[in-house]
Amino acid sequence: MKLYMPGSALCQNMILLHRRSRLSYENFAEKIGISKSSLQRIEAGLDNINLKTLSTIAEGLHLHPALLLTDLPQRMEEPVHQAIVGLYLLYSPLPLEEKKEFWGILHSLEAADGCRPE
Repeated sequence: MKLYMPGSALCQNMILLHRRSRLSYENFAEKIGISKSSLQRIEAGLDNINLKTLSTIAEGLHLHPALLLTDLPQRMEEPVHQAIVGLYLLYSPLPLEEKKEFWGILHSLEAADGCRPE
């Protein structure tokens, strides 16, 4: 999967998060731990990023890296959209150790419910 394609979930999420931050390119790039030019290239879909960069950005935003690669719902019409946003709001402010515990609980619930992918 190419993470750098224009219009990809990563590009769209970076643009959305940047706009919502109301920060300049310089300040937003500093917040997420990358250069201004890298931020501009990611938003434009011109720059491929590696997992280390994805993790750096996610850490700067206090998000799980998977959320940056997910088409997040723009509206709350479906219960699943409400659940995704609820998990995001619950997860984001947690300290690292509590995030690990949170994901452990989710995985144990999946296993108990038989929801593991085959």
